[in-house]
Amino acid sequence: MQGFSEKKNIPVLTKQSAQRAKQVTADSTGLVSTPKAALDAYVDALNHPDGENGKAFPDDLLRQKVQAARTTNLSSLGEVTVTATAGKDGFQGLQMEEGDGGALVFTTLTYTVVYKRTVDGSDLTLQGDVAALMGGNQKIVGTVTATYDSMVAFSIPKEGSKDKVAVLGAETALMKVDRDDSKTPAPTASASAKPS
Repeated sequence: MQGFSEKKNIPVLTKQSAQRAKQVTADSTGLVSTPKAALDAYVDALNHPDGENGKAFPDDLLRQKVQAARTTNLSSLGEVTVTATAGKDGFQGLQMEEGDGGALVFTTLTYTVVYKRTVDGSDLTLQGDVAALMGGNQKIVGTVTATYDSMVAFSIPKEGSKDKVAVLGAETALMKVDRDDSKTPAPTASASAKPS
């Protein structure tokens, strides 16, 4: 996984502790947060980086990717919207019963990046991986939506711990690119005016 952090408090798994560990579920208790609440808070941090959850989670590579997409410069000819949502793949991992306790949790999230042309007659062309999945036409006519899936690993401390939920790492893949040329911007008054 990219961005795996050596600094985080990762639950130690030995043969003995693994035998006494239990599988996590979305609502596992005995932790500072349920896995579902941890994922929901992280998704909120991705969507609202200046909000309460955005400030609670330290910066990581996935947050940097999302922020880089959000700040894509389309000059004044278009806009970019990024939205993250919790995945539907459930939660995997182990909750330790001994030692420092805590859980190592793997789950998924999805984020979409919508590139929208806002000025009629403007010429916006995408590059990189998104453009590669657009076929022969990399121009934004209306909107282009790139959908990314990420697997995220969390360390969730045992209930009563002073430690916080931490993102240990994430692996992200561009899954698809959709275009909607029907959402082209309306002609501006000057562009649609007919000479007299």
